[in-house]
Amino acid sequence: MSKAGKSRLIRTAVLAVLGIAVLAIFLAFFADIEGMQKAILSVNPLWYTAAFISVTVGVVFYTLSWTVILRAAGIQLGFKDALSFIWVSVFFNLLIPTGSVSGEAARAYLTVRRSESDTALVLATIMSHRVITLIPFIVGSSVGLFHLAYEYNVSGAVLDALILVVAVFNLAFLVTLYLVVKPEKTMSLAGLTVRLARLISRRRFGGEGFRNRVYGWFDEFKNGLKFIRDRPKALIASTFAAFLFWICDVMVAFLTFRALGVTVPLPIVITVYTIGITLQMIPIGIPGMVGPVEVVMITLYSNAGVNETISTAATILIRLVMLWYMMAVGAVVTYGSKASREEIQKALAAS
Repeated sequence: MSKAGKSRLIRTAVLAVLGIAVLAIFLAFFADIEGMQKAILSVNPLWYTAAFISVTVGVVFYTLSWTVILRAAGIQLGFKDALSFIWVSVFFNLLIPTGSVSGEAARAYLTVRRSESDTALVLATIMSHRVITLIPFIVGSSVGLFHLAYEYNVSGAVLDALILVVAVFNLAFLVTLYLVVKPEKTMSLAGLTVRLARLISRRRFGGEGFRNRVYGWFDEFKNGLKFIRDRPKALIASTFAAFLFWICDVMVAFLTFRALGVTVPLPIVITVYTIGITLQMIPIGIPGMVGPVEVVMITLYSNAGVNETISTAATILIRLVMLWYMMAVGAVVTYGSKASREEIQKALAAS
């Protein structure tokens, strides 16, 4: 392993320990540890097993959503390989949180190597897939928040925070729709991004290297948008699979609460899921944002009227599925797949 790789590994481990410490402190001071333990030990194994099955099937639908786009692009990649590369992507995204950049870079690298396809075309399918999978996320979170705001007793500060998060995602989605219609405007957005970054820190973002990387990212994004616009049938089929993936993901929390003998309304489940996924993507380096995500989820469930002990137990169990199980399967697939160790190392370096 290179010196840079070792440094990244050490930094990741330190941040993971820090995140776990934050969670431990929160539980020690604000949670009923004994009650939480009793709740977890009383979990219904059938319902909880269904949660693991749901998230696994969700990954299959997520892969199906991508393979529809791959076939529309004429890229020859079998479903088994595609599924394997998705798991590798999941592993990298959770291990090295960089707003999903790490996982998608690995997915692109492995796909190009295996299918011997053009890099720009592969990147276009991945960017298209990211945009398409955003659709059910935006629709579901908006509907869930609207229902939550009018039907449940949520504190003003928490509701304001939820509205802000959903509003940002809706704005991003509307901008994306505009760019699908006029992809040539994408590069103007790249220029705006560079100027804003330089206002924040000219020393860090003032170089040509940063400018070229940003323009490269937006050029890939533009190609993905053009790809979506020119293939409406693939867009419809991929979006349908993306909705099935999203449903499976959301059902993890619902099934976990059922395993604890509690039925939590879907709008609450959907809204907390949205916030949790959003936090998990924040690129500050903590693997899976362990610690902060749990604290926020427990707080949100409690504010929505769920018993605090159940909220804590459910959050721990949900994260066991959505983070630790996903990371474990991703690790097994990553190091046990057809991809050679050299390919994995190069994919990691690319991320």
